[in-house]
Amino acid sequence: MGTASTLKAQTINIDRSIPASSTISDRSRILLRAGLALILSCVASLSGVQAQTTVFNDTFGGGSTVNNATPVPAPPSINATAYQIMTDKSYSPAPSVASGHLIYGIGGSTAATLQAQALFTAYPVTLANVNDYIQMTAIFTNTTGIVATTNSYFGFGLYNGFQVQPVPGGMTAAPGAPLSSGGTTKTTGFAQNWKGYTAKMNGTVGNSLIQARLAQVFTNNNNQDLVGTAFASAGSVVNQASTMATLTAGAQYTAVLKITLTAANTLQTVATFYSGAGTGGTPLQTLTGTASGATYLTSTFDALAIGWRGNSAPASAIDISSLNVVTNAATTVKSLSQ
Repeated sequence: MGTASTLKAQTINIDRSIPASSTISDRSRILLRAGLALILSCVASLSGVQAQTTVFNDTFGGGSTVNNATPVPAPPSINATAYQIMTDKSYSPAPSVASGHLIYGIGGSTAATLQAQALFTAYPVTLANVNDYIQMTAIFTNTTGIVATTNSYFGFGLYNGFQVQPVPGGMTAAPGAPLSSGGTTKTTGFAQNWKGYTAKMNGTVGNSLIQARLAQVFTNNNNQDLVGTAFASAGSVVNQASTMATLTAGAQYTAVLKITLTAANTLQTVATFYSGAGTGGTPLQTLTGTASGATYLTSTFDALAIGWRGNSAPASAIDISSLNVVTNAATTVKSLSQ
């Protein structure tokens, strides 16, 4: 039975439930009928709201891997995936994963980028209806050195990866295949054609922004960059002066990126960076912008990245305790999470 038919039947039941007693005045009966009808209307409206679904929730105890060199790593599940760590330097410490901890870092450098890349679902999420959204939340500890110097930033993003895994085994300077223009061994494929949105939270000096990351057409390994300064973009969705300061070593932080379809071919992107574990902490920076026209690249998402860039920076390392992705859009994952 449709909603209209259901409401009609319920309205009839309301009329039957109000006794034709002389003790109830006509005015009271009218008010009672109106009140009950309003309640039914509210219930009907709420029934049309799509429930939020957990697409991905990784606390790193469910089988996730790091730098798995298998040519085609296993597809992601609701609580595990294959993370690949990309940098133009050498790892320090070596990437590792254990329950409650995804750890990676690099030594001190004049300029360096480090990032984890992964597919987060085998069932891409498409924002098909107005007000459909997808949201990623990362909770982590700044072990040391992240956003510790001028013009350094923390970056995180959501992308349409087209179900293509990032470079198996990761990328580092040690084997001679760095994430830089100096390498040409990973020019094509992998994350080259991913497209989506990267938030960059700058510390102390400079602007923070959300960039629309295009499919890349370089002739070098920079085609694999999602978080650094080397990738080509369609422009900034938002670009504003930073309100953040340098981050505290040993402190916890939370990064949230929410993307909402607000009209045809139009997305609202909101990135918020909090102190503490969870969104109950103090917001240190919020970026809000609209992707449309040239910056509207995709409304389908299945991949993520999280990392940072250091400028004249000391050694830096991260310890991520959880990565979570939720949506209210219709998705096959719903049947897996219920």
